[in-house]
Parts: sequence; structure tokens; C-alpha cells
Amino acid sequence: DIKSSNVLLDRNIRAKIANFGLAKSAEEGFYLTRHVNGTKGYMAPEYLADGLVTPKLDIFSFGVVMLELLSGKPAVLRRDGDVMLWTTIESVVEGSNPKEKLKGFMDLGLQDDYPLEIAFAMARLTRRCVHEDLNSRPTISE
Repeated sequence: DIKSSNVLLDRNIRAKIANFGLAKSAEEGFYLTRHVNGTKGYMAPEYLADGLVTPKLDIFSFGVVMLELLSGKPAVLRRDGDVMLWTTIESVVEGSNPKEKLKGFMDLGLQDDYPLEIAFAMARLTRRCVHEDLNSRPTISE
């Protein structure tokens, strides 16, 4: 269950993932389950719909954590009902003026004190990570 509360930093500020209570391993690269476990906002659409577990499920969750870092917002937004943070990034990085839209999406606590090109590259990567089509998501080595 990759989520921001399961990412710990060591004394060298290197991220470590904790809490492998929901971990599954599969020899063929995918696994089907009928009982869906996980944290709302971090679960990929294919897992919620079909119980499909693949390495791309972790890529999706990683993308949500990166979105939280970029935006300073939680994985589940509370306004007019539950809105998942991951559903908001497509409208930011695609279409006209994506860099301007990104400035409005970024964590206000950063006060524009970040390299916009790096933030934009990170936003495009997170968009790929949280793509609804699991085959459009990158691998972890990418």
C-alpha cells in the first residue's frame, strides 16, 4: 500500500517504503484478487474494477504520492463529494498553457521557489504514472 504515510525518510533524507501488510507476489507478473484492500485515493482503477494486481499498481500509487508532493493536497480532495487528486493532473499538463496551470496547481507553500521546468517534468511523469490505462504507465526503471 504505497501512500505518503508509508514513506519514511532516513537520516540522509532517503525515502524508504514501510508497511508491506498488503503486499502480494506473483510469479507471472500479475495476480487477480476478489477482495480489494488499500487506501482510497491511492488505488488504481483496474484494481478497483477487476482486482488486477500488477507492478503498474505500485506505479499508480507512486504517482499519487508525487502529486501530493507537487500540490500539497491530499490524495482525496473534499469538495462537492470525494474527488481523487489523480483525476486532476490531466487537465493541468494537457491543453493550452500547461506551465501556467501548473503554477496554480503547485503547493502554495513553495511560493514559486522551484525550477518550473523540473516541476513540469515531474507533473508530466506523474500524469503518466496515474494514467487510467495501466499499459500507458511507465516502468519503475523509466
